Amino acid sequence: MKKTIKGTKRILVTSAGGYAAVGFCNALKRSKNPYHIVCTDADPLKLPFASGDKKYLVPPAGDKNYVDVLNTIIEKNNIEFLHSQQTNELAYIETVRDKIKTKLFIPPHRSFEIANDKFKTHQELSRHKLPVPQSIFVEEKNDIEKAFKTIKGPLWFRAIRGSGGKGSLLIKDKNIAEAWVTYWDGFSNFMASAYLPGKNLGWDCIWKNGELLASYGKERISYALGSSSPSGISGTAGVIRPVIRKDIDDLGKKTILAIEKKPHGAYSVDFKEDANGNPHITEINPGRFLTSSLVFFAETGSNLPELHIKAAFNEEKDEHFSYREDLFLIRSLDHTPIILDKQYFNSIEKQMGEQGFAELT
Repeated sequence: MKKTIKGTKRILVTSAGGYAAVGFCNALKRSKNPYHIVCTDADPLKLPFASGDKKYLVPPAGDKNYVDVLNTIIEKNNIEFLHSQQTNELAYIETVRDKIKTKLFIPPHRSFEIANDKFKTHQELSRHKLPVPQSIFVEEKNDIEKAFKTIKGPLWFRAIRGSGGKGSLLIKDKNIAEAWVTYWDGFSNFMASAYLPGKNLGWDCIWKNGELLASYGKERISYALGSSSPSGISGTAGVIRPVIRKDIDDLGKKTILAIEKKPHGAYSVDFKEDANGNPHITEINPGRFLTSSLVFFAETGSNLPELHIKAAFNEEKDEHFSYREDLFLIRSLDHTPIILDKQYFNSIEKQMGEQGFAELT
């Protein structure tokens, strides 16, 4: 039996076989502080991928026995804190938060109510006069024709709920748009927006009782397996780099404060730049970190998950949170993620220019 180190925090992570949860657990494992991580998942094919000390197969969120099973595992393992990275499960957990017998550190209900609906998010941010792409709710077929007449095409169609770029596609023709939305059974569940051709950016942050504790910016340069998706977006960023931009930091803060007067817990925000490089808010994810960010947290020591735990336990930060901007994260199917720095690219560029080939060392 593995010996428990004094001061070990006992953490339960749900949907733990998913990419995001694995990243969260790996970030905690890289911490200098000890954790005992118990993992649950409702999918027996994903559970083996979970990165924890114990693993349990459980009913899916929403099942009549879900809360009772979680509480049994919590009591059996003396769990002190529960975290989820899965959008749908987290949305359910927040509705039964008072029934879960351990500590949670998640945003208030209003944050989920607004942010889990992308069109409702658009409306709320528009009300606060924050930059969002011009959009129309697709309730019926006439709304597609209205969108093409009102917004300069091509248009970006997507589902208003879900993650991983669900239902997203850039469309130039209203007949194709109608067929696409029909295929997804998307009437009353889709929105059409102006296409923004600029950089794809993300911003992770942690708040406590209305105070911003730390934030982390990034740019998604390309997507893993993007060529297999008609939209080019797979939900899994393949090449990412950290960014430090005052405009993104300022807009990120305003975004969260627009949906929640007193933010609490983790949030993440997606931005897309227009042709002039101006960022527009495209969505908010309450209660969790962006998936590719978690790999950076684990690999570089810029450990937002660790800070997240500390905030939940009312502990002080060890030091000022900071991160490097000169790194690139490379991810692909069946490969361990790789972190490269600018020196790597400078070296191969120099060698290629001098001799027509480059040797990696």
